[in-house]
Amino acid sequence: MPTPIHSPSARPHLRLFLLSILIAPIAFAAELPLLYLKESGDGPKSNVWQGAVKYLPGSDEQTPETYELDTKVQITRRELIPINRNKTYRLSGAFRSASQNPPASAYFGVIMYDADKKMITMQQVGVFPETDLTLPKNVHERDTRILLPLSQKWLDTPYKAIAFHAKSDLSDLPNFRISPRVIALEAMDENFMEAVLQKPLDAAYPAGTNLRLHIPWATPLYWIADEWVPTEWKTYSQNISGEAPSGTPTDQFWKGTRYVRVLVQLGNWNRVPEEGARLLFKDISFSEISP
Repeated sequence: MPTPIHSPSARPHLRLFLLSILIAPIAFAAELPLLYLKESGDGPKSNVWQGAVKYLPGSDEQTPETYELDTKVQITRRELIPINRNKTYRLSGAFRSASQNPPASAYFGVIMYDADKKMITMQQVGVFPETDLTLPKNVHERDTRILLPLSQKWLDTPYKAIAFHAKSDLSDLPNFRISPRVIALEAMDENFMEAVLQKPLDAAYPAGTNLRLHIPWATPLYWIADEWVPTEWKTYSQNISGEAPSGTPTDQFWKGTRYVRVLVQLGNWNRVPEEGARLLFKDISFSEISP
């Protein structure tokens, strides 16, 4: 585990950079962490976020400046932050419900992007191991049915999508050639099965193309906070370092990540806030912890 930011032993190794509108790093005192997220003093402070968010100026320590979400929505910071996979970063933020009835559900994390600034979601890197197959017959753009070799592992996997041009060493990750979600998979005979897709394919693939099962959800890392939050301030944080060869861990960058953008979300499919719920948050930071 990396040394905590506030540990005395960590202070000689920490540097501070502030992101301005141009996101230009400026060195400051060595005892401070490198803070990539800093509110701009110019214009409405809600402008540092993309999405429907309210800025609430504070008056004192008892009433600090905060942000508020009052509708089921995901917002993101405007900064697209480059990362170095060999360094450790810390994501942190404080959240609370404005009232106990109705409460607010908070979700907090980062959206990851590759070198071309394409978003990496769970479906690009969420691999089901030992599910490699070879496409036995050409499939065409707009097809919704795919003939496949019979595989019990495929049949036993409840939620899935198909990755095309998969490689056994996972060097294809993040894989952006992902089918729509498989909504049905049925054995045709002792040799073949057929997959039914939720939507038509957006590309054609020839017979002999390598396949693999992936997670079907096109969602980013949003579960650093993932609960109904109390009415008292609660801080959520996570250290992230290195690059995972596959999968969607919270403590490693997903395969291919070169940039991140911080996200905050009120409500999700499993915790839908009632009308009148308000999520307050403050002190959002994404900090580099030097080794």
